[in-house]
Amino acid sequence: MMYSYAIPIPANTTEGDPVEQDLTLTHGIITHVEVEFPPGCAGLVHLVVTRYGSQLWPLNPDGDLASDGYVIPWDEEYDLTQAPYTLRAVAWNDDDTFAHTLTIRITLSPIAGRTALQEMHYILQTFARLVGIK
Repeated sequence: MMYSYAIPIPANTTEGDPVEQDLTLTHGIITHVEVEFPPGCAGLVHLVVTRYGSQLWPLNPDGDLASDGYVIPWDEEYDLTQAPYTLRAVAWNDDDTFAHTLTIRITLSPIAGRTALQEMHYILQTFARLVGIK
């Protein structure tokens, strides 16, 4: 299963007051991630992905992802079998003129034998996302 999230980041969005967006997934193993930086970012848009308030990608806490007109891809083997099945994108934009939109794509491999409770949780998360409930 592949998930895709577009994250708009206004100009002058500081690291101290970043845009934060939940990335709601489901039970499984994350096997691949891509972060697309559109042309024009000039390395001024930054992203980290967290879970439980700790930085997940990039792994080093003083690092972040930034680029220009490039998709940063990597293979992963991240266990997402414990609820909540949500990551958080944290992004900021040092560009003082232009807003930019990053796209995050996450490929997740389902694990056979998902319980009825896990399936219901996924259905409720999906419904909440569709109707705009956080």
